[in-house]
Amino acid sequence: MVIREVSKQTGCVISTGGGAVLREKNVNMLKRNGKLFFINANLSRLSATEDRPISNTAEKLQKLYNERIEIYKSTADVIVADAATPEELVNRIISLTKGK
Repeated sequence: MVIREVSKQTGCVISTGGGAVLREKNVNMLKRNGKLFFINANLSRLSATEDRPISNTAEKLQKLYNERIEIYKSTADVIVADAATPEELVNRIISLTKGK
């Protein structure tokens, strides 16, 4: 299992897919050496793609979002508000990790 192996590491960022936190075992492993951040992106900025069968249409994406949003929020140590640019998002996360 990939999460089991990477969660043993320290000093790194582990970016998972949205389904990773649906299993309590994964959440526990990810929190073992760090904090779990949830980037609360606005649904309007998320894209349905053909290579993701459970979210390949706007309707499926909306349904999945509605089903999972509370799980994402409840498992996160830190909820990060959406940002206009990736750079702004990174700066926001860095500020949160430094307690600013």
